Amino acid sequence: MKSSTLRASLSWSLAGNVYYAATQWLMLVIIAKWGSTSMVGQFSLCLAVVTPIMTLTNLQLRVVQATDTQNQYAFRDMMGLRLLSIVVAAILAEGAVLIFHYDRDTTVLLWLVWLAKAVEGASDVSQGVFQKYDRMKLVAMSKIVKGTLVVPAFIFALVLYKNLIFAAVGWGLMWFISFLAFDLPMTKKYETLRLRIQLKSSYRLMKICLPLGIVFMLTSLNTNIPRLFIEKSSGVEQLGIFSALTYLLVAGSTIVSALGQAATNRLAVCLDRHDYNRFYRLIFKLMAMGFALGLAGIAASVFGGEHILSILYTDEYAHYSDVFIIVTIAGLIDYIAVFTGYGLSATKRFGVQPYLGLLWTIAIIAACGFMIPLFGILGAAYSLAISSLVRLAAQWLALRAITRKMQVNYDKKLVNVHEAIV
Repeated sequence: MKSSTLRASLSWSLAGNVYYAATQWLMLVIIAKWGSTSMVGQFSLCLAVVTPIMTLTNLQLRVVQATDTQNQYAFRDMMGLRLLSIVVAAILAEGAVLIFHYDRDTTVLLWLVWLAKAVEGASDVSQGVFQKYDRMKLVAMSKIVKGTLVVPAFIFALVLYKNLIFAAVGWGLMWFISFLAFDLPMTKKYETLRLRIQLKSSYRLMKICLPLGIVFMLTSLNTNIPRLFIEKSSGVEQLGIFSALTYLLVAGSTIVSALGQAATNRLAVCLDRHDYNRFYRLIFKLMAMGFALGLAGIAASVFGGEHILSILYTDEYAHYSDVFIIVTIAGLIDYIAVFTGYGLSATKRFGVQPYLGLLWTIAIIAACGFMIPLFGILGAAYSLAISSLVRLAAQWLALRAITRKMQVNYDKKLVNVHEAIV
């Protein structure tokens, strides 16, 4: 089958990610409208605990698949490793429950969130196959199917029963149905579904993927560490408000991720061909898009923040428009940083990324520890901006250093070949 054009890939990736993120955000809006700030806080707390765990154990297999230009990794090996990683995630989730001593309802909700995220992780491997073969339309359709199924189920359970646990059950069930009915049948068109779990090959693959899993977990912590600080310092209601404000950045993050995912394979191909000029032209275009998107968000928060928050949530949230402005500034920085991260992934130098992630994790912990006790959720917003700035600087410097070294090594190789011929 003929590979899709970059424009078509970007269009489908954008459509799928925007729709998917919109449905995830609608779940939060539904809780805010028909539930309470405490329920929003409880839901956000469970996500704050589960998401970094799943991000670590997911190992970012999809990124490795998308940059696998040599066809080294089969779906059945990737899915085998994913199932093993889900077991590890369950152990870590149980550890979090024991450490934080959550009440019964929060514990049950946390496990339901984990189940939904586990299904999402399995689906991600199928989407990695689609992305590897440059079938971004299938990636988009997978996301659209999930979002379409989950919203009615979530609304029905929450509005009718006023029970967040019932809503979470519907969430996980709809995603599982989508995985069985769409993801697996589409994956079968490209690779065999016969599962293979070989401990040696899984261990070898895990060593390759673990650095990416660590760095994306640290990136996830960048968002979720402030939530944990707020919950301990100010309670679940303030956590609910902060989570609702920051979740409005999902629209921008979704667009950024869609662009990055669609361009990842092409960035890797540019480096395989040692076309560094084309590589950086694409990186700069992506970064410019991130800047423009972030600037639009800042303008919206400055000139219409109160109205936006009041319409989307309730009047209670509109009182925090000053926090919303700082959050959008952090978003602008983060959007640009995301693209430098995709550029780093395209170099396939995965080992350096955990060290970079550690830098901005230290930055967010230090900022939160100092600012949240003093300024509450406004301090949390400032902490996000500081951490995003550290992330952008670290990734950009690393990307420049790695590509410069790659180019020097390639030039030396060409000189040696020329001398051998002469």
